[in-house]
Amino acid sequence: LCMEIAQVLEGLIAQGAIPRPKRTIRLVNAYECYGFFAYLERKQPFQTPLAGVCLDTLGSKPEVCDGRLEWHSTIPMSAGFVDWVGEKILRESLKHCNPGYRLCLEPFMPTSDTLIGDPQYGFPCPWLDSHHRKSGKGFAAYHTSGDMPKLLSKDGLRTCAAAMAAYLYFLADAGSREVTELATCDTQRQLKALDVGRQKLPAGQVDYVRQTHKITTEQLKRWMWGGQRSQILSHLDDCERQVDEAGKKVAKLEVKKRVPAAARRVPRRTAFLSPISVPRKGGAAGLTTWSLFWADGKRNLAEIAELASWENTGSIGGGKRQRSPITFDQIVDYFEAHEKIDYVKLIEPKEMVSKAQIIAELKKLGLESGIDVMVHSSLSAIGYVEGGADTVVDALLSVIGKRGTLMMPSFNHRAAQVYNVMTTPTTS
Repeated sequence: LCMEIAQVLEGLIAQGAIPRPKRTIRLVNAYECYGFFAYLERKQPFQTPLAGVCLDTLGSKPEVCDGRLEWHSTIPMSAGFVDWVGEKILRESLKHCNPGYRLCLEPFMPTSDTLIGDPQYGFPCPWLDSHHRKSGKGFAAYHTSGDMPKLLSKDGLRTCAAAMAAYLYFLADAGSREVTELATCDTQRQLKALDVGRQKLPAGQVDYVRQTHKITTEQLKRWMWGGQRSQILSHLDDCERQVDEAGKKVAKLEVKKRVPAAARRVPRRTAFLSPISVPRKGGAAGLTTWSLFWADGKRNLAEIAELASWENTGSIGGGKRQRSPITFDQIVDYFEAHEKIDYVKLIEPKEMVSKAQIIAELKKLGLESGIDVMVHSSLSAIGYVEGGADTVVDALLSVIGKRGTLMMPSFNHRAAQVYNVMTTPTTS
């Protein structure tokens, strides 16, 4: 299937039917996660891929898989717009090729493969398969020596290859115009979720919608290519503002709970993906292997507990809608267990450096309003900063003011195979 996708795209490019995409497309054919994750860990790429797809057990004859072609959502804390982009392409492909499948939209299903949706080390990654029957179980020969070529459908394989070639090409060639279109579409979807008339929604549920929408807009910034950067960022800010304002109108007023000191700690991730199992002192109902991925170095344990409580495992295909309460004790136990095996480091609130502290220290160094300053610094040398690098930049801008100029070196030392002035990160 990977070879067919490559041949389809290269053939169309050679014919002049489509231009070569702006970005590279990498097809990795490995023995499930054992080869795939090892590649990602050892390769240490210049930057994480923008998006991908997991292709597993495709092309089954309709009678083998009950005609089900399943499209599973990417992981909940990843950018969900890839789910509905793929859905649209798959629907058109099935209509055009008619391989005898019907598209079944499914929520995120955790496997060692699909956890690559990890937002810190991985990328948004839906999953396409044709091995589940109506019962939800794999077909009789699945993972046995009976899984032979006679079970495959040429039309099914052809359809999947064409659809995934289109999906990958669209994402590889998308630019600033697509960024604004996708941001607008995702905003409309989230506004619809918040359109509940006179009904009020729990504040945690509203915050979950707001946070997942922000994850998408932040991820879309990596797709900018061409156009006016300021206009695009303004559009994305406006999308976030619309969702924020809609959320404020429907959020219930709730008494804030007292958060114990242990739950005010901020977890910083220190390892790739998540362990297969984690020993815990007590029960942690509602917490999963991927709950770890809500830790972004900014949220504290209490905030992560609330997001995990409202987590919806499907931007398409349904998924959990009701809250599964997670207590402070459960979230503390969960992350302390991960800290013991070096997957996270829990930072005490008193260890965090605030924006006010940075401003005070910058003024001690002699920075003042109207100054021109060149900054070449290390974030880790500053310490654990509340809000991360954005806080440092905001503090610098606050000190020098509108009349000042902030300059930073932006080398990548030839690490970028494709250079995009709007998005290519630096390694200075």
